Order: sequence, then C-alpha cells, then structure tokens
Amino acid sequence: MRDDADRFVNEVAERREEWLASRRRLDVTRERGWLQATPQGDLFVLMLEGTDPVAGNVAFAASREPFDVWFKERAGAMMAVDFDQPIPVHPELIYTSVPDDSAAEQAVAVAIPLLPGKTDAHRRIAAEVNGPRRAGFDAFHEHAGVTEDWWIQPTPMGDLVLLYLESDDLAAAMAHLARSRDDTEVWFKEATLDTEGIDWSGPPPALPEQLFDWRV
Repeated sequence: MRDDADRFVNEVAERREEWLASRRRLDVTRERGWLQATPQGDLFVLMLEGTDPVAGNVAFAASREPFDVWFKERAGAMMAVDFDQPIPVHPELIYTSVPDDSAAEQAVAVAIPLLPGKTDAHRRIAAEVNGPRRAGFDAFHEHAGVTEDWWIQPTPMGDLVLLYLESDDLAAAMAHLARSRDDTEVWFKEATLDTEGIDWSGPPPALPEQLFDWRV
C-alpha cells in the first residue's frame, strides 16, 4: 500500500486548492493519516479535526463535487472502501490524559488490535486510570513527558484500541515506561500485556509512519 499511498498524497498536493475548498465546505480544519503495520496486515489510521468531524464525514459521503468524487474513488480503490457511504464506525473515547497546552514536537496515532475477548478487560483498565489510579497515571505522563487519548473501535477483523500520543520525545517516553518500576506503571504494563499482547517492558513495536498532515 505504501507506494500507492505516496502517489495519492502527491496527487492531492498537486490539487491543494481543491482540497482546501473541499475541507472548508466540510468544516474540517486538519486531516492526518498514518500507515500502521499489524500482525493482521497494514491499517490506515485517519484523524480529522474540525467543528463536527462526524457530520463532515456524512457530508463528504454525499458530496458530488468533482474533487470529492475523485478523492473518494482514488482513496476507495486503494483501501477497498466505499467512501460514498459514511464511515460506519466512530471510535468510543475511553480515556484522555490531562492536556498539555504547549505544542508538542511529535505526535502519532497508533492502532493496536485487542486480543480476542479482551475488549471489556481493556475498558476496565480505562476505568482504573480514570478512577482510583488517576493520580498515579497522571504522574506517569508528567514523568514520561507524554499525553495520550484512547479509543476503542470495532472493525470486521476485531476490536482495536486507538492511541493518540503527543510528546517532545516519543522514544524517550516509551523508554521511561519500559524501565519503570513504579507500582502504577508496572500494573499498567501487566494489564495491557493481557489485553494487547504487547510487553511494554521491552522494545516497543514500530510506530506508524505518518503519510500526511494537511491543514486548512
């Protein structure tokens, strides 16, 4: 998919003014995409910002504007998705950390498949860090220099947990988590090993590759 995605990004860049007009109609102010490798195959992670991205998604699906039609056909052929239909599933926000108002140097969206039958267990992790473990988890973010949001998204291949991370140094933040012996952070690593199958005490999985960051 990567080569075709690069060509598509270049084609959109050549039609920048049409893209701007399209997103202004949809009230979308920023559009970012990452390519995420998983054991189940490559995933494309899309993040939209605007007044109401869900309404923008519905309007985009219905649009017959020439650029929108081209965009939907081109992206749909690449991803095997019918963009004339609204994207049917919107993720469920289950956790958001204390925001940092400063501009982070790095940001990434990550898609992690949950192990079969572990979705409710992952929701319980979110309930813990939203509740009795909130102070300890806030301290982790401060020490690691990272903020994060979590969503759960059902897909035909199974449920995913979507993470959005911001940090001035994502590698350093992950290294902090890997070596930490703090009670809350050790609990978190053990709990997510059970739901994600990823051992955050070891080398982290490869981060997704950002394909584009388009701003109106």
